Amino acid sequence: PAARVRTLAGGLLAEVSPVPSCVGDLKVTLEERLGCPVGLQKLIQMGVSASILGDSDALDPAGVEVVMIVDETSMYTWDFEGNPQKSQLQVEGSVVKCPELRTDYVNVLTKEPIRKGV
Repeated sequence: PAARVRTLAGGLLAEVSPVPSCVGDLKVTLEERLGCPVGLQKLIQMGVSASILGDSDALDPAGVEVVMIVDETSMYTWDFEGNPQKSQLQVEGSVVKCPELRTDYVNVLTKEPIRKGV
């Protein structure tokens, strides 16, 4: 039994055995093997209605087939909710405004860092 991870076109990206207990553990293994950050991975179980699996979703230990989509949205989406100074910020799409700025500056990061190239 294994977790088989495929591209949208059906090519095999990875085969993980034994099957991890949950989707989050599978994503960690895929990051180690493929170099794709967990935050960019979207996994969809094959043969089931097309919905993105949550990190806490259990995987069948008898084997599972999933499609991996790389979603880079979090690399260009501001992490407003995770910012400790969010009360000073307004985020509208890709625009950050600071109408309530109480210091000289506020650091604002994206939800997922850009790890290679620019």
